[in-house]
Amino acid sequence: MAQPQVELWLPQGRWAGEAEDVTDHPNATAWLREVLIASAFAAELAGLHPRRMSDAELQAATADYRLIHIRRTQPLAGPGGPGDLAWVWWVLGVMWLVWRWRRPKESIS
Repeated sequence: MAQPQVELWLPQGRWAGEAEDVTDHPNATAWLREVLIASAFAAELAGLHPRRMSDAELQAATADYRLIHIRRTQPLAGPGGPGDLAWVWWVLGVMWLVWRWRRPKESIS
């Protein structure tokens, strides 16, 4: 992998992470099946039926797929992190609401 350092934006916050290709791992087929099942209708749209396919069928259908494991290494918070300037959005939102409320109404002629 050319650049294994990644950033993750999760509901729990922003993280630095390291990506690792686990496509050749002995458990890769089981893990890929779980990913495809969790993708809901996306796998079905791609013509894959992970609940009904045998391991051999799944391996043949996903031979070109890469399975990447991302391990979180450290949180990216504080100065320079996602919460550093979060207050700006609140200020801009309030300013927009005040502008919308105070602007003159267009009259219908």
